[in-house]
Amino acid sequence: TLSVSRTIQGYWQLAGGHGLYKDEDAKKNMKAHFDVGMTTLDTADIYGPSELLVGQFMSQQKQRQSKQKLPTATTPIPCTKFCCFRLLEDINRQEVKERIQRACERLQVSRLPLVQFFWSNYDAKRYVDVALYLTELKDQGYIQEIGATNFDLPRLKELHKADVPLVSHQVQLS
Repeated sequence: TLSVSRTIQGYWQLAGGHGLYKDEDAKKNMKAHFDVGMTTLDTADIYGPSELLVGQFMSQQKQRQSKQKLPTATTPIPCTKFCCFRLLEDINRQEVKERIQRACERLQVSRLPLVQFFWSNYDAKRYVDVALYLTELKDQGYIQEIGATNFDLPRLKELHKADVPLVSHQVQLS
């Protein structure tokens, strides 16, 4: 069972266009929030260097944990998004697997705790297929849990009917 912190650190601002920052300052910010109990970090493959920076922070925390002999409960939980914006009719099983493997590498984990699936255009009807590809990767051990982000209710019902095992839905509030 995946357990996330009540409040989640979000790192979309690292995508660029939101002001200048230094990588070390971003990781110090992650640690400051982690130290007060915000142990879950939200990122995405489309957030520029965000996955890489979260992965570096993950590595630093694992080293601290090992040196200080801390329990595994002190390990950050990276959650990433699987965002589909272009070539929606062409995305296939292999591309999905390669992108998930790349996220594992960038975040420095063997399995992604939570992948939140986003689909940008409902006129391209392949979102159920892609969600089922993610389900296959969950069954293969690449993903622990699957969530959705910014889906409307009719599409969530389609995913549910197809037996996509969604555990969460991040709704858009802006």
